[in-house]
Amino acid sequence: MVSLEQKLEILKKLKQILRELPTSNNINEISKRIKIPTSTIQRYLNREDYFEELTEFKLMKPEEVEELKKVVVIWLRQAKEDGLKQGGKKSQAMFGYSKASDGTFIGRGK
Repeated sequence: MVSLEQKLEILKKLKQILRELPTSNNINEISKRIKIPTSTIQRYLNREDYFEELTEFKLMKPEEVEELKKVVVIWLRQAKEDGLKQGGKKSQAMFGYSKASDGTFIGRGK
């Protein structure tokens, strides 16, 4: 059970995260700026009930919360896609890769 004080602290952190969202490309950037662990940021952005509490505590209007949830879903999807691309580039830089004569990817080389 979460106390009222804990809920307010969660909402305060969520507002900090949402403020940084438009100027960040990934969760790690947000974490470094506001000193909140990446796992906490990920959890807060994926918990719909936290967004609903913004309405309950009259911090935002219901229609604003619905729009905000859509923006967050799109941002998370884009951040994941960018992270996978960066991971692939880093992996290729570290281990290399090879292509078959027809141009298809066949794996990595050392």
